[in-house]
Amino acid sequence: MAYVPPHLRNRRQVASQNETESKSLVSRLSYRQSRITSSNSTHSLDDIADLLGCSKHCLSTLTVVKPLRLEEPNELEDLQKSEDDTLRAILLFDGQHPEWKSEHKVLCKSNLHVLHKLANVQLDQIDQSSTHSFAIDESSIEYPLFQQIPFLKNNFDFAGWWCIQSITFLAPRSAELIALFEKKFSTQDKRGRNTFNSPRGSQKARSEEAWRDSLRRQWAVVALVQNHARKDLPEPAVKNCSNTRDEVPKDSSNAETYHTD
Repeated sequence: MAYVPPHLRNRRQVASQNETESKSLVSRLSYRQSRITSSNSTHSLDDIADLLGCSKHCLSTLTVVKPLRLEEPNELEDLQKSEDDTLRAILLFDGQHPEWKSEHKVLCKSNLHVLHKLANVQLDQIDQSSTHSFAIDESSIEYPLFQQIPFLKNNFDFAGWWCIQSITFLAPRSAELIALFEKKFSTQDKRGRNTFNSPRGSQKARSEEAWRDSLRRQWAVVALVQNHARKDLPEPAVKNCSNTRDEVPKDSSNAETYHTD
């Protein structure tokens, strides 16, 4: 190895570090470009909302399309009985599901009432101080699944049709919930911020208050199984939500909000 004078060693180290970071950036940009040009199944949040017939603000890990405005009260009542609280699609936001790659399990806390319905159990029938699991018929309803592409905050792959195999309701502050949180938020940067991606692509620090709020709530783990024979995209639905991509509720801010769980 060639001798490097002390006053040049630090300079060489910095140059090497800059070269490594540059290669990493090029790699990420190449990955992003390849995803855009090679995938015909890439969808934006607007695309998914249009496909499901809902407002973009209805999108969630467990997406439930709720009717917000209809002309006739009787029509609204009938639609609520048949359509409301119905799971329409599953969205996987990057970094939110620690057991997805290994076991195809989704971690969620929003719209759990649709899972109670699928498990044929009422919320007041579940002891929230303990964990409960329910097996679901694999041949039941299939749901379209969209998975967020890493480094592409507003792009999702259509990942096929999936059935719910089982549902596990996790009690607040339970050991099982804490263990999943440790997996979910284990990767942090030098400042202690978690490096999972939000739908807006930003890094979010978990404050003590946020941890406590999350642990106070009931969560669920949903195990999925894929129907590999089915390749079709969901048929476009008639919009049930009054707010389209270009309409914003009067009392809302400009910030976009999604239930990423």
